Amino acid sequence: MDKIKEIVWSAHLWKKTAIFLWDDCAEDLEKQGYQKWISDRVVAVKVGKHRLVACYQPIWGKSEDDIRKYGEDLEEKLILKRRNEWLIIGGDFNSQVGGRHSKVETDTYGRYGLGRTNAAREDLIHWMEINNLWWVNSFFDHPNRGTWYKKRYKTWHEIDGFVTTREEKIKLIRNVRTDSEFSQSDHKPKAMTKANKMSKMENQQP
Repeated sequence: MDKIKEIVWSAHLWKKTAIFLWDDCAEDLEKQGYQKWISDRVVAVKVGKHRLVACYQPIWGKSEDDIRKYGEDLEEKLILKRRNEWLIIGGDFNSQVGGRHSKVETDTYGRYGLGRTNAAREDLIHWMEINNLWWVNSFFDHPNRGTWYKKRYKTWHEIDGFVTTREEKIKLIRNVRTDSEFSQSDHKPKAMTKANKMSKMENQQP
C-alpha cells in the first residue's frame, strides 16, 4: 500500500537540504530497503515507486561553479529515474515563476502565481522545458502563495515549491497549499497532497 499521502517542502534556517518521512514510511524503508543520494544542495531518496528529491538552488548570478555543480547533481537524479517511478522535486529554487500570461506559448507552468518574477525565472523555465517538467505550484489556485518575505521591499515571493513530470502532475497531485507555520526557517513550507485514486502507473511492475 502507498503510505505517502502528502509531501511537504520546508527550507531550513541553516540552508541544509533534507528529506523527512512519516514513521510508517520509515518503517517500510527498513523492511523493503531503499536508495539514497546526498550532495551539498541535492538530496534524493527512492521509496517504493517514489523518487523524492529535495534541492536548494544557488542564488542566480552569484557563483557560477555552485550553479554548475547544483545543475549536474540535479540532472543526475533525472537520469536515474525509471519509467514507472514518480518523480517529485521539492525545493527552494530561488526563482519566482509567476503566473502564465495568455500570450505565452508554454505549458511548463500554469496561470496561477504572484505575478512578480525574478531574473532566475527564465533559467528555471528553460530547464523544465528541456526535461519535460512542470512547475506544480502554478497549476493550483490557493491563498497566501508567498513562501519568503523580502523585508526591504515588503513583498512576498513564491520561490519554494514542487516540480514533477507531465504525467505526475495530471495523475498524482490533488492540491498544493502554503502552510502558515515557519518552523526553523524564514520560509513558509509548501505542501502537496496526492490524489487518492491509484493510477495505472502505480500498478505497473518494475
